[in-house]
Amino acid sequence: MKNSKFLKLAAKLDRETLIAFNKYIKKLHKGEEVALSVFDYIRKLHPDLEDHPKLEISRAYLKIFNESLEDNPYNRTKLLNALSDLHLWLKDFLLLQKMKDNSFESLAIWGIMLKKMGLQEAFERHSSRLRSQLERMGRISVLDYMKGMVANYFFYYHLTRNKQEADISSLQDCSNDMDLFYAVSKLKIGCEMANRKNLMARDFEQEPITAVIELLKAKNLEDHLLLHLYLEVYRMIEKGEDRYACIEQLLTGNIRVIEPEELHTILSYMHNYASARIRKGHDEYWKMVHNLNKFTVAHGVFAGGGELSSIQFNNVITAASISGDFKWADVFMNSHKAYLNPDVQKNAITLAKAVMTFEKKAYKKALNILEEGEFRELFDVIRSRSLALRCLVELKDPAGVDIVEYCISFEGFLKRQKKRSWIVVKSTLNFIRMVEMIEKGKAEPDVLLEQINSTAEIFFKPWLIEKAKESRR
Repeated sequence: MKNSKFLKLAAKLDRETLIAFNKYIKKLHKGEEVALSVFDYIRKLHPDLEDHPKLEISRAYLKIFNESLEDNPYNRTKLLNALSDLHLWLKDFLLLQKMKDNSFESLAIWGIMLKKMGLQEAFERHSSRLRSQLERMGRISVLDYMKGMVANYFFYYHLTRNKQEADISSLQDCSNDMDLFYAVSKLKIGCEMANRKNLMARDFEQEPITAVIELLKAKNLEDHLLLHLYLEVYRMIEKGEDRYACIEQLLTGNIRVIEPEELHTILSYMHNYASARIRKGHDEYWKMVHNLNKFTVAHGVFAGGGELSSIQFNNVITAASISGDFKWADVFMNSHKAYLNPDVQKNAITLAKAVMTFEKKAYKKALNILEEGEFRELFDVIRSRSLALRCLVELKDPAGVDIVEYCISFEGFLKRQKKRSWIVVKSTLNFIRMVEMIEKGKAEPDVLLEQINSTAEIFFKPWLIEKAKESRR
């Protein structure tokens, strides 16, 4: 039953919602004994509903119906049909709960129903209520700007009577709301396209946002925080302007009035930008990233975002370790490892410990820690093997390891990857080639330094420069 849509959805319910759903189906579907029996069995295992051994289909069927799944060819179909029914019921239940929560979405759907049924006066009153609610709420996400457009669409464009009563200033408000949504959504999409172009090293030209810039200036819309933030982010990652400190200041002063998902998105853009600067040798960004991470953790952004990726987790640990803040890194690792997916948790923690150990200059110990990991994801392999290579170089005469052969093997692995055009892969390949040149000892130090400095995208540039200078001795 691992791939059951119902189990995946039910696993996300909190206990209170699960209890409410149990009451709901026993009242509305009391005659559906098969599905109810299946649910009674499943709910006792909540929330571990995706990989629990008791949910293996043969074992579950035997426990629920006291007979073997193989006794009748129809048995499997019976169980799968019950799960399908439960999924539909849960979907209906959650939609009903949403309709009852008096949110903007529920009010919008009710407005559509009133209009469809021809209840014009009720629809007009409801549209006014919807617009009043919009005026009271703060706009902390791009979705909020879309809600403004929807509310005004109901208020002005659906009404079939009394249109002449709408005053000019109100109509202007409607126009402004549509401009706001256009501007903020266009800017956000522009940021995402620029971010992907930088990450994947894609050479494409995106449509200029000249019209958005002119609109912002003409209507003085930069006073809207989210618009201001995305405009600064766009200038930073698309235009190459150094707006990092400005964005950090805006976030620091307004974190409570930015929706968590928007905040997470903007922080991701900042991290990617800083990573690009670090690849170009600007090591001062490590400290800036670490300060941003401390600010983010202090305000619970990672915790509030749910699951934390292995990449994010180790980005935070790496920045803290390079900044020398090992105590903070250790606290973060222990407090946030629970947010990692169980499938990646062990390797993510192993890699984090190895990074911290390397930055403490315990190179042999770092290598031993890396040997405990089983890294399969591309970015994890790149991190672990790059770190291992640096450890081998630092140890100078690692027993039983030919560093040049290690470089050739690592380079061959990366060239076989489908994502070899990604900037991370390219930067790693450039790093490996420089290490190989240093280890072979055939190039003059000045030649090495010139090549390292002239390579636009390369990991660990300051470290490579240090090793190239050491080769003079």
